[in-house]
Amino acid sequence: GNNFYGLEISRTMVLTVGLLFEIVFVYSCRTDNFILNKEFFKNKYVNYAVVISIAAHLVLLYTHLGVLFGVVPLNIKQWLIVIPFALSGLILVEAWKFGKKYIKK
Repeated sequence: GNNFYGLEISRTMVLTVGLLFEIVFVYSCRTDNFILNKEFFKNKYVNYAVVISIAAHLVLLYTHLGVLFGVVPLNIKQWLIVIPFALSGLILVEAWKFGKKYIKK
């Protein structure tokens, strides 16, 4: 059988990766400190925007609105593929911060 996903699932996964990538990236970009410090959730407006963005995306995926945008609900297996790609930006930026702070030229 065909092990590849169809167009709708692929489109949905790419959209979800892009959205989550940017959401995680906003937290990483807001400070030169590592993301897991005590100021992580300090900006309540960023937190509100993140929660609203994720909620809106979930509504899009899991209601009939998805038909308008050509997206479909994702299953657990697909989420397990999406999440590592979404976190890749965070890992790269945090590694860059680590290198900038602790590795001397």
